[in-house]
Amino acid sequence: MHPENGDWSDFTRTNYRRLLQIAARTYGLTPVAEFDGSAGAGIWRHDVDASPQSALSLARIESEEGVRATYYFNLRSEFYNLLEPAVVRIAREIRDLGHEVGVHFDAAAADLDSVATLERDLAIERDVLRRLIGVEVASFSFHNPSQRTAPFAAPTYAGMRNAYAKDLMARVAYCSDSNGYWRYTPLEEFLRMGHESVCVLTHPEWWQDEPLSPRERIVRCVEGRAAATLERYDTLLLVNDRKNVR
Repeated sequence: MHPENGDWSDFTRTNYRRLLQIAARTYGLTPVAEFDGSAGAGIWRHDVDASPQSALSLARIESEEGVRATYYFNLRSEFYNLLEPAVVRIAREIRDLGHEVGVHFDAAAADLDSVATLERDLAIERDVLRRLIGVEVASFSFHNPSQRTAPFAAPTYAGMRNAYAKDLMARVAYCSDSNGYWRYTPLEEFLRMGHESVCVLTHPEWWQDEPLSPRERIVRCVEGRAAATLERYDTLLLVNDRKNVR
């Protein structure tokens, strides 16, 4: 659902904390791997599409509120590199805060012609992520789920729980902020509707300190990464006593 008159105040971190508090009072929130489908249970998860830094901000808020969530990192992201030391440190800090860290699998980058192919590619990404963060990887989610990924709806693949499994999704009411707005029902309204069990998916890049349009939020992520890259370049030359020719 698009906000009227360009009011994007829903998507601030201050409001995120408020919504999280409402959710935690209403449901027993868990990471994906620990969801048991019981009445009153709720999955709280994040697809880290564009900003590990924003993911860490939300993970800290959740930790302060006593909530544990799932963070899915994309090893093929065009917005960040999970092999970068700075990004690895973020993923490890999120782990250390008690959150689950899983694979955000980009099916568009794989040739999904069979379950065997999916499990092979998932296992590769699972093992890379496990080595990077030092814990077992218990679940995954598809990036941009589509008709291409719909046939792969079994509970597990490559030893990981499928966040879009048919049996799981059948047991929850679903709310998502995909594309930077509430696609169906605003989260606060959704949380007050009395659903027995829920799954709430957010994307950390949409939650900033101030209200911005969705594209402005993406611009902030992209320009922030560019500025950080240039700063690392300038620092490298400075500490090695080299000329920075402009």
